[in-house]
Amino acid sequence: MSDNSKISWCDASWNSICGCSKVSAGCLNCFAERQAASGRLQQFPQYRGAITNGKWNGRTYFVESALTKPLHWRKPRKIFVCSMSDLFHESVPFVWIEKVMGVINDCPQHTFLVLTKRPHIMTEYFNGLGKRFELSCLPNLHLGVTVENMANSHRLNDLRETPAAYKFVSLEPLLEGFDVDLAGIDYMFVGCESGPNARLCKAHAIKHMIRQAQRQDVKVHVKQIPLNGKCNKHFDEWPEEFQIREI
Repeated sequence: MSDNSKISWCDASWNSICGCSKVSAGCLNCFAERQAASGRLQQFPQYRGAITNGKWNGRTYFVESALTKPLHWRKPRKIFVCSMSDLFHESVPFVWIEKVMGVINDCPQHTFLVLTKRPHIMTEYFNGLGKRFELSCLPNLHLGVTVENMANSHRLNDLRETPAAYKFVSLEPLLEGFDVDLAGIDYMFVGCESGPNARLCKAHAIKHMIRQAQRQDVKVHVKQIPLNGKCNKHFDEWPEEFQIREI
């Protein structure tokens, strides 16, 4: 199973934890769920255990064999942590998170990006007592939240409560344009939904989010846009106003 990533904002994915459950509107057409249910990944016991009838069943698994992979990647990489899970899922014990943080601490050459839809648990972990790793000791750890619509913009408040070196927001899948307070946020990913049954937002919704980020001095990375009724990932085909990748 390859660790290289086709996601435009990272070089590799790292899945020492797998399994999840759907928590909000952005989860409806979960790409990770589709991958986990595929024949390619169902050969691995952790994915067989995490999927029931083609859907996440809420069980998560710690994959010990994957834990130390970043230690063997000498060339610096931008690493998406738990692309096949949510590191702060309700069923993930803090002892697993501690092990992940230990590897991040031991790999200063890499940049690790953690993206969650459960920032209240993330805040609980980093602000809790008895943990080994303070965020101030992990300058290579970037924490982010997914905000797909106005209803979930409150996740940014939890993110702001963490003393992370860098904080980011992923507006993907962007389901609507809305006004958002980006105070304390360093950068933003934005893109329409992709894949089967994609709910394409309007191009002006993405433009609206870009303009807000620019007004609030937040860097922008446009991942994909709706173009001619389809999700388009080909940067060179986009109108110039969308060709922004500042990260």
